[in-house]
Amino acid sequence: MFLDGLGIFETAGEFTRLNFKAFVGFGIGYFSIRMECKMNDRQKKDGKKIFFLSIIIVFCILGGVVFFVANKISIEMSASAIYNLSESLDLISNTVETILVKETEFQKFIAQEIAESKDPYEFIRFYNNQQAMTKVSLILSGETEGISSVGESFTERDLDFSLKKEVNGMSISQSYLNDLGTWAYTVKCPVIRDGKEMGTLYIEYIFDFFEDTLPNKLYNG
Repeated sequence: MFLDGLGIFETAGEFTRLNFKAFVGFGIGYFSIRMECKMNDRQKKDGKKIFFLSIIIVFCILGGVVFFVANKISIEMSASAIYNLSESLDLISNTVETILVKETEFQKFIAQEIAESKDPYEFIRFYNNQQAMTKVSLILSGETEGISSVGESFTERDLDFSLKKEVNGMSISQSYLNDLGTWAYTVKCPVIRDGKEMGTLYIEYIFDFFEDTLPNKLYNG
């Protein structure tokens, strides 16, 4: 009976040892699985972080490329605009200079016709103004008042030649609003007969003629 009891005791002790080993093995396996799950979760989180970081890096690179391209285009457009503006200003300057030279050359021709006419004032009264001209006037030497092609008396006191601007040897007045309400300027030149100055010819020109003469591309951009 004692031996049987001892056998039972040994059997129970062995059972306990087996249970302890099984418990320990289960615990180790459980913690191993938990650690592996945590590692997997951490790897997943790290993977997500790397993924989002990659997206941010890609967007930063794309933003840098877009900024670089936009800045380059802006610089090229600015340079092109400056070049076009400079070209337009040169074109305007050359066109205005050409118009003024032609106007003064034609004015010299009119002065010669006046010098050759028997009655200079009569010539002025019946002179037909050209497109750019609004008024032709004449003051004979020794007089302070003359006549104009619009049938009224004319004096120089309302004109300002103080800036001493000249084109082709002729004086140009400062700009002003004329009787028609448009901006104009007057060019004066001497009328020479037999080598002597017999009077001064004044012709009023309007700035509207420049607008009509300049190329259309200046207004169409």
